[in-house]
Amino acid sequence: MSASRRVQRAALVTGASTGIGRAIALVLAAEGYLVWAIARRAELLNDLAAEARGRICAWPMDVTATDLGSLVAAVGQETTAFVALVHCAGQIATAACRQSDDALLARRLFEVNTIAPYRLTAALLPLMAPGGTVVFLNSTRGLDAGPGVAEYAMSKHALKALADSVRFDANERGVRVTSVYGGRTATPMQQAIYAERGEPYDPERLLQSEDLARVVACLLNLPPGTEVPDVTVRSASRY
Repeated sequence: MSASRRVQRAALVTGASTGIGRAIALVLAAEGYLVWAIARRAELLNDLAAEARGRICAWPMDVTATDLGSLVAAVGQETTAFVALVHCAGQIATAACRQSDDALLARRLFEVNTIAPYRLTAALLPLMAPGGTVVFLNSTRGLDAGPGVAEYAMSKHALKALADSVRFDANERGVRVTSVYGGRTATPMQQAIYAERGEPYDPERLLQSEDLARVVACLLNLPPGTEVPDVTVRSASRY
């Protein structure tokens, strides 16, 4: 934690062990943030922290955990300004996670994709410094559902509603709220989706995690008093 004494601002990123969340954590650490990296797999978080050389604090935790007290207390004790909360943790309905009762799957996706960000934002927003930003990594499925993704799209449409509603309270505190709607991105989760559908997987034609990480970094560095409520990002190549 000594790194926190050498930086001017702190960020918290969920889903930081792989994919987009990992890329965002590394980009923010390189830009001088102390990054609280949240995910379930401790070994991957420890590898991430080692790669960032002291600018990432690994905090193994399931985002659906009912007790957030330890995390909130730890972030609240930091002397650096807590200015960025980035929600990247998410789950999609692949064949591997489907259950016989689709309602159970829908509830699980809502727990991870919507309720967890809701609870974390409610708990951490009071700690954020004016000029800070809350970023919800959504999906283009949060805008256009499409066939065969009902449970996932439902949770992402609800995430949009959450961001739009939280923005009112956050703005009164001087905190900005942005939803980033990412298209298909080259991540392990996306690769599994292609495999399930029997489609050829060419990651070079998709968004890269680092692309979205740079977009998020730009949003966090906007001039004070400037807010971009919604950003849609997609690959320039045809899928």
